Amino acid sequence: MRPGPEVSALRTVFGDLLASPGGTERIAHLLAGTTEDFAPDLVVHTGAGTRRLADLTITARPLLLDLCDDFAEAAKPWHDRVDVISGKAESTSVTGLLLRPDSHIAWTGHEPKDASGLRAALHQWFGTPLSGAREPEQVSG
Repeated sequence: MRPGPEVSALRTVFGDLLASPGGTERIAHLLAGTTEDFAPDLVVHTGAGTRRLADLTITARPLLLDLCDDFAEAAKPWHDRVDVISGKAESTSVTGLLLRPDSHIAWTGHEPKDASGLRAALHQWFGTPLSGAREPEQVSG
């Protein structure tokens, strides 16, 4: 980087951030992509029986936990990369969870039948959907 006022200002901002309480940890989490919450170990009732979420993530593959039977269809274009489990969970009001392979939450559903955020998260975290699948809608800002 060439010296100049912009670089000096950036160094000052980063120096202050890194010196602040929790600043180094925050930057490390941002760089590692772990700023999202870690998935709780829910009890999930599926057609195959009752399981803990920790047992369902043992494959270390991305997982969509569809808790309202509304999101599995939206995830089909990523079926080669994302496992889908439908069921009901105790002690939560969320309608779905998309988990990265490390069990950090990539998306949380709060409304049934609203899969637009899910499709965007699938695209962001797990790439382009299979050929012929609809791309996530772009939000202009």
